[in-house]
Amino acid sequence: MSDLGQNGVLQVIPPAALEQQLQERATASAQDNAPPEPEIPQLAGYIKGQFEIMRNHRNTASGWSERLLVALRTFNGQYDASKLAEISKFGGSQVYARLIAQKCRAASSLLRDIYLGQDQPWSVKPPADPEVPPQILQSIDQMMQSEQQLVQQHKGQPPNPADVKQRRDALVEAAKDAAKKKATQQARDSDEKIEGLLRDGGFYHALAEFLVDLPIFPFACIKGPVVKVVPEVVWPPNGGAPTIQQKPKLTWNRVSPFDLWWTPGVADIENANTIEKLRITRAEINDLLDLPGYNEDEIRAVLDEYGRGGLYDNWDTTDAERATLESRENPAWNRSGMLSMMEFNGNVQGRVLQEYGLAVPDE
Repeated sequence: MSDLGQNGVLQVIPPAALEQQLQERATASAQDNAPPEPEIPQLAGYIKGQFEIMRNHRNTASGWSERLLVALRTFNGQYDASKLAEISKFGGSQVYARLIAQKCRAASSLLRDIYLGQDQPWSVKPPADPEVPPQILQSIDQMMQSEQQLVQQHKGQPPNPADVKQRRDALVEAAKDAAKKKATQQARDSDEKIEGLLRDGGFYHALAEFLVDLPIFPFACIKGPVVKVVPEVVWPPNGGAPTIQQKPKLTWNRVSPFDLWWTPGVADIENANTIEKLRITRAEINDLLDLPGYNEDEIRAVLDEYGRGGLYDNWDTTDAERATLESRENPAWNRSGMLSMMEFNGNVQGRVLQEYGLAVPDE
């Protein structure tokens, strides 16, 4: 019941209505006392706007979304809901003849034999005509001057210009041969160094996954090198107990075509802004704290606000069906506590980067 009215009349309120009023008052009080929501940085707002443009285009009839879903359904041997309904109308068979899936597997197997066989699928070749270093040419000129002075001292007259030119050409040719040998050795050393980095960074595993995607989808993607902080066992040089140190490492990975967006109007991917959507764990985002180029305060804020319950934002229409076709958890539930992250590669105006705290000289 409310307070006594001005006319001495008591107002009687049903319990359900009273409970609703109390709830509304509590909600209004909580809203009044709640801290203001933090403003989204201009850089994050710009990237979100770019993602909206890319996502809206890809979900149109001229985009990739439906083509990607059709490709995944075809490989899994499933009809889409509308086609299945049409088949059921006339009592047709719902068995899917997976001929395309067999062809995709055969194509992937052939590609793996070519690119993942005994011979490495790449090589470092030295330049056909490497340049002679300037200091070598300078040494040749000094040597020629010394030889000309000796000839003049012994013969009493300067050497024949034709002989001088022939001698210099011979020295330059010998220097070019030495430069070719050095370039060949450097290419061989670089080849071995790169091969070690690729194997250690999981390049060939990512390439195998890329070759599976290539026959299935309209496009495929392999990404790298990406720097990740990984634990590494370090043994002291003079003996003793080993220690585990967190060290940066170059890695490569396959990117699902569903997780990649780019500027709709470009004719070449090299001229496009790209956005990759990643689903990462708390441990993965925690490893970014030690890497240069990341805002430590923002990472700690994400770990504090969303680290326990996760965060899934920037929904796309393909997410739910894709999760079903890939036998994964529907990201709308997110019981795994995953964090969604947008990785943007492209051009941003200088003043936006300055507002974010980066030292950019030109706005």
